[in-house]
Amino acid sequence: MSVISVRGNRRRFATMVHGEDEMSLGLLIAIAAVVLVVVTAIACAQHFGLWAGMTHGGLSFVFPAHDSDGESIRALRIGGANQSATYLGERWFVPYGAYIKHYDCMFGAEIPVENVLMLGGGGYSYPKYALSTNPDLAMDVVEIDPKVTQLARRYFYLDQLEDVLQAQGQEERLGLVTADAAAFIESCDKTYDAVLNDTFLGARPNSWFCSRAGLVRVKHLLVPKGVYVSNVISPLEGPEAQGLRELVEQLEAVFAHVFLLRCLPVSAHVHANNLVIATDGDYEWHGARRAHDVLS
Repeated sequence: MSVISVRGNRRRFATMVHGEDEMSLGLLIAIAAVVLVVVTAIACAQHFGLWAGMTHGGLSFVFPAHDSDGESIRALRIGGANQSATYLGERWFVPYGAYIKHYDCMFGAEIPVENVLMLGGGGYSYPKYALSTNPDLAMDVVEIDPKVTQLARRYFYLDQLEDVLQAQGQEERLGLVTADAAAFIESCDKTYDAVLNDTFLGARPNSWFCSRAGLVRVKHLLVPKGVYVSNVISPLEGPEAQGLRELVEQLEAVFAHVFLLRCLPVSAHVHANNLVIATDGDYEWHGARRAHDVLS
C-alpha cells in the first residue's frame, strides 16, 4: 500500500509540476505578446508621429493632427485617452477643446481671482491661455509626472510661456510642482482664490477628489467664498451618470452651492466635459445650472 501511495504521490507531484510549467510558459508567452504590442506601437508612433513612450498614465503618444476646420494641431494621448492638444505657431496659447476656456467661469466669482491652483498639468493648455490673457493672474500647477511636463515643454509650448514670463520679469506668476495632487493638497499651507481640477489617469478621474474627505481638504485651501471647479467627463442621464451624481452629492455636503456647466451642446446621454462648480459664495454662473436640478 505504501508503494502504491508513493507512486501515486509522485504521479500527482509530476502532474502538478507539469501544470505549473504550462502556467509559467503561458504567462511568459502573454507577457512577451504584450511587450511586442507595446514595442510595435511605439515604433509605429515614432515613425508616423512625434514621440511615443511610457508615462505615469500608461502608453503615450504625441502626434500631429487637424481640427474640424483643417487647422494643424499637435495632440497628446495617454493611456488610451486624448489628454491635450495645442495649436501651432502664433496661436500656441489658444486652447484646443471647448471645455478649456470654460475654466474662465472662475472669474464670475464676486471676489478678485488672482491666485489659482491647477491640479493636472498635461499639455498645460489652460495655464498657457489664462496667464497669457490675464496679466494679474498667478497660477501654481501640480503635475504628477515629470515626463509629461517635459513633453509639454518640448511639444506644447510650455517653454514659450516660461520664456515670455521671464522676458517680462514675471516668472513668479507660474509655479510648477511635480507631485501627486492629493498629496500636495494634504501638505499645502497656501490658500487660493480658485482651485481647478483636471486630474485624470488615462480616462479615469482621480477618486480621491470624489471623496468627502478629499473635498474638505480642497475647501481648506480656498479663501472665504473661493471657487472649486472640476472637469468631469460624463453623461447627464442614465446609469453611467452615477459617478457624477455621487460627486455632486459629496460636494453639496461640503459647499453651500454646486453648479454644473455642460461644455458642449450634446445629448444628455453622451459622455462629454462638464465643469462642476462648488463654492460657499452666493454667485450666479453664466451658462451653468444648479447641479441638483440638472441631475434630478
